Amino acid sequence: MRKCRCRKKLYEAGVPTVLVGKVADIVSNPYGVSWQNLVDSQRIMDITLNEFNTHPTAFICTNIQETDLAGHAEDVARYADVCRSLTVTLPRLIEAMQPDDCLVVMADHGNDPTIGHSHHTREVVPVLVYQQGMVATQLGVRTTLSDVGATVCEFFRAPPPQNGRSFLPPPVCRRHPMSFDPTGYTLAHEHLHIDLPALKTTWDCRLDQYAFICQEMNDLMAQGVRNVIEMTNRYMGRNAQFMLDVMRETGINVVACTGYYQDAFFPQHVATRSVQELAQEMVDEIEQGIDGTELKAGIIAGDWLQRREDYAAGREGVYCRRAGT
Repeated sequence: MRKCRCRKKLYEAGVPTVLVGKVADIVSNPYGVSWQNLVDSQRIMDITLNEFNTHPTAFICTNIQETDLAGHAEDVARYADVCRSLTVTLPRLIEAMQPDDCLVVMADHGNDPTIGHSHHTREVVPVLVYQQGMVATQLGVRTTLSDVGATVCEFFRAPPPQNGRSFLPPPVCRRHPMSFDPTGYTLAHEHLHIDLPALKTTWDCRLDQYAFICQEMNDLMAQGVRNVIEMTNRYMGRNAQFMLDVMRETGINVVACTGYYQDAFFPQHVATRSVQELAQEMVDEIEQGIDGTELKAGIIAGDWLQRREDYAAGREGVYCRRAGT
């Protein structure tokens, strides 16, 4: 049984475990650092932040015990003081986080100091997950604390422990739209939503089956694909909200495009607008978002006049690189 535990799996994957606070007193840790015999919450958080800044990669598990002690003592004032102190120290930790870091804030049980007795209480405790650029979503009701251990192992790409079910992906660690995950495969030219009724009358001119696309993306995720470059241009049935929904449903990254395709797909206004005006349309979709959504274009696609394409590429190249494409 011991060999199946989370910290053993992390050690085998080259990830040290750092335990700070009460957890270090009750859990053996031959695979890293343990800070034992600590009660003061401020001291515990200071050590946590120092360890966080010391290790480029590590699983750091910190246990704040004072809320538990205050609950047992039915000491409302102390309980409130500890909670207030954490509202100061947690932001310090968040500010130190890098884009690939992930913070999980949780409890193993309730301990309400106002309940009228000194025993543990059975509230449904929160599991809050933070990562820079993460799209907000619901984790649902978890059935066991082992899910957190399984999630930690998957986050560090370690073999799973014996118990628990990871909640990433989905939904944890879904980055902001226009993100790019270099750890997996990338499909470089795909269409998730397209509609070509003006030029085609055959049965295959439209692709808009949400459930089918989500299933395909889930299958691709299972095979190691993490990014899809979606090459549907404007006026070809591009659907920004559809792409956002697929990302949130499956956890895959979708890089949307801006620009125009071939003459047959040009709307009438293209002939009357200047190069600068057309370029500004693309700038707006890269910087502000597509069709009023939070999805920003990360690549320019098209087959228009080379002179115009060169002009726009000169302005937008930096944004494409920023998107990782």
